[in-house]
Amino acid sequence: MIKQTQKNLETFFQCCSKPIEKILSNYVNDMSCSFKNFYEVEMAANLLQTGDVIYKFEFIINDRLNFTYVLIPEIMIAKLSDIMTGGDGNVRFNGTLTEIETNSIKNIISSITEEIMNYFSVNFQKDMVLGSDYNIYLKDMYEYDNVLSNSNTTFVASADIVLNNSDPMELKVLVNHRLLDDFMTSLGFLENSIKKIKTAIDFQQLSDIKMNITAEFGHTKLPIKCTSELTKNSLIMLDENIDEDIKVYANGLLFANAQIVLVGENFGLRLTRIIPAEERLNDK
Repeated sequence: MIKQTQKNLETFFQCCSKPIEKILSNYVNDMSCSFKNFYEVEMAANLLQTGDVIYKFEFIINDRLNFTYVLIPEIMIAKLSDIMTGGDGNVRFNGTLTEIETNSIKNIISSITEEIMNYFSVNFQKDMVLGSDYNIYLKDMYEYDNVLSNSNTTFVASADIVLNNSDPMELKVLVNHRLLDDFMTSLGFLENSIKKIKTAIDFQQLSDIKMNITAEFGHTKLPIKCTSELTKNSLIMLDENIDEDIKVYANGLLFANAQIVLVGENFGLRLTRIIPAEERLNDK
């Protein structure tokens, strides 16, 4: 049972790490998220005494309520907040998060949660809906100790997060193995492998479904300080070269490159390359 739960946890981490890396890469130049260790809760008592920020993530999938708790190091929150406000992340944490730092992690968690929901919907054809009870708890809140004691945790998994070549910061996830095993089974996992998805699709049934096609000219990153100073006629330089093909997305997923053309009085797209399915999966 323990080995199977560990396999499920490692697989779950692999599924969540890409959405986490995708969102955090909007703020940092270099980051990684790697599975580190796995403990039975009795052996991990010292891990739960660190005063980390607790995020309770409750969600519904296949009409089944699931939940997990994520323990986020306060120093990681302080670093991300500093980077988001134009700093380099080299901060001296004094032991208490400011209101700005707390709001920063709320915004990031909201973006990561949305990306995880989209990831599971695209890769497993499962709609994930947030439950009614999801919140952030700080160590000075009176509910903090009760949240941990009532978490029904049986295992603790940890991952190392590295931001801009920082020292590894340990992110911890508290899980109930029965809920986790049921959840992974509902996604189609069997002995730590994804069941082969049938490729025979009746496209006739799908032919009338409309998809949103979006063309991305380019992007860049600006500190909050710079964006607050933007006015009419301000110029923003994008990272892309003027000669590069633009990216085309279908329902938010990259599927082609294209060049801009004029069609009558409207803009149009001439597709120059269709992205292979394997490359699209690796790009998530």
